[in-house]
Amino acid sequence: MTEVPDAIVRVFTRLTALRQNLPEHRLLDESWVREYHGVLDELEALGFRLGEFRVAGEHLKTVQRQTHAATHGTPARYARDAMVQLERGHLLAKLDAVLSYFEFVTTANAPEKFPVGFRPPSG
Repeated sequence: MTEVPDAIVRVFTRLTALRQNLPEHRLLDESWVREYHGVLDELEALGFRLGEFRVAGEHLKTVQRQTHAATHGTPARYARDAMVQLERGHLLAKLDAVLSYFEFVTTANAPEKFPVGFRPPSG
């Protein structure tokens, strides 16, 4: 097996940890996308082309939310703001795709381990 550069191992580990620690919420805050894209930026600085693994802007949704706060003896205060969110499943799909890509790229004898193409069932 060929030696995988330390920088790639570190980034792969961060991607794995990001995937394993995503909140279970259906909608994720934009900060998760920024973290993911930051890791992809590091890989691209190493020479990889990873554009197809990025989350496209049309998948980010701006959600208006209204919050209120009241304490005993003071009137309620209301605030409106916008929050950018992403469907969890979409980020999981992107993470799984890039992780699979790097498993394929960094595995010795990849064609034997991950055959590409149609193979009829044996038997």
